[in-house]
Amino acid sequence: MHMPRYYFDYLDRPDLCDQVGAELASDAAAKQEAIARAQDAKSTHSLVAFKAIDAIAVRNEAGEQIFKTLIP
Repeated sequence: MHMPRYYFDYLDRPDLCDQVGAELASDAAAKQEAIARAQDAKSTHSLVAFKAIDAIAVRNEAGEQIFKTLIP
């Protein structure tokens, strides 16, 4: 069974554009992953690069943005 690949881009930081992606079961699973990454970004990363990021966008295999979540 083919698992779709999703890409998680940290907006406002083109240098942090996801080139590898992650195989996830569905769009809903990708949305949950984006929310988890957003919550994790501010709490565990002390890097300045992550402090300036406001949102994470999810792209599907076709390159279409399917979801965007704000980083708290």
